Amino acid sequence: MHIAARKHGIGLVVLVTTLLAGCASTVDDPRHANVEVQFAEDVWRNDSRNGTFGHESSRRAAEVALRKHLMERAGQMLPEGKTLAVTFTQIERAGAYEPWHGPAAQDVRIVRDIYPPRIDLTFSLSNADGRTLKAGNSQLRDSAFLLHANRYPNDPLRFEKALLDDWVRRELPSKK
Repeated sequence: MHIAARKHGIGLVVLVTTLLAGCASTVDDPRHANVEVQFAEDVWRNDSRNGTFGHESSRRAAEVALRKHLMERAGQMLPEGKTLAVTFTQIERAGAYEPWHGPAAQDVRIVRDIYPPRIDLTFSLSNADGRTLKAGNSQLRDSAFLLHANRYPNDPLRFEKALLDDWVRRELPSKK
């Protein structure tokens, strides 16, 4: 049991380090300078299905990965001179930790259609002179998330990233 816990801890450190390193290159990338992403302090408050995801390091690693993803996708879509500011106000990841599977399954997130991903965010799209072109609140939901093609195989945030991709395509003007 001690060896398994040590392996889990080392794996978590490697995951967090990798995500932080990847994000550092994206945040400093001038192509994504027109996208600002923030997280409300209590963004994970309703993710009652969080299990070990309740650890601060796991939540921060997820925030880093989602920030990087949104900056890349929105940065590709925004026309020159437009700026997007997004604040995540609530995130509930797809799946849940089901306690009736016993303590051996505490690190296993069970993904079923009854546990869809949910993301609430506020956003503001501005032009070069700072005038707001579009602003609002969005509640991203997809109850059929398991029926779609898997765009990000083996990514622990694949369902949340797919929600963000769909939102970016709907809300942002395309670069033309």
